Amino acid sequence: MAKVLSLKLDDEERERLAQLAERKNRTPHFLMRTAVMAFIDREEKRMSFREEAEAAWTDFTETGLHLTLDDIDAWAASGETKLPEWRR
Repeated sequence: MAKVLSLKLDDEERERLAQLAERKNRTPHFLMRTAVMAFIDREEKRMSFREEAEAAWTDFTETGLHLTLDDIDAWAASGETKLPEWRR
């Protein structure tokens, strides 16, 4: 169930939003909701990427295992979609 969440905008921001909404034939509410959801999606992806990178770094520092550019090129050229055997 949707709940109300208020957002404080100054007069200039509110006017800019209203003008944009009018030009796009949308409501200010629609534009704000779209902007918030785009921000959440982007930040979740950014956080996920960072967490994966940190996990990969931790794995490398603990195991010393890594792939060279030649390894990656050979894997990509093979059309294989699974990770190499030693990484499964």
